[in-house]
Amino acid sequence: MSDAGRRDPAVHVRLLGALLGQAGTATPEQVAGRAGVSTEAAAETLAALEREGLLERMPGEAYRATRLDSREVRELYPAVLMLEAIAVLRPARRALMPYERVYMDTGERRERSAAQHDAIVAALAGGDQAAAAELVRGNFTSALPELTAELDRHREEPRS
Repeated sequence: MSDAGRRDPAVHVRLLGALLGQAGTATPEQVAGRAGVSTEAAAETLAALEREGLLERMPGEAYRATRLDSREVRELYPAVLMLEAIAVLRPARRALMPYERVYMDTGERRERSAAQHDAIVAALAGGDQAAAAELVRGNFTSALPELTAELDRHREEPRS
């Protein structure tokens, strides 16, 4: 397999279905037998797929496909869509900065944002990535309604 094929997530997904079998789980020994490779090569491949987030290790050295969550995909698709769309026009942060300037126009918002970012940093420092992710979501979702309302008010104000 070419280097590009080894790094292609679509190839990994197709192989997973074949290697994990009907039960959707497999040990390195089972994968080795199905693929005709050594147990060590199968174990290394399964561990690499686990690091990429495609597999989860189960008790007894078996692996299974990562469990998928509809809530997560509902959050990921719009986020990736927006990031990729902005990435082909100009860097995302640069595009966001004028809006951030409007949002940070009040002391109350600056203080709230600073407190939210302190909590995010504390969660990361404590190794709690799930809490940090929730705090980041909260930071953006709490700011968005206020920011859009303010922008709408400015748009509707009569110009002098």
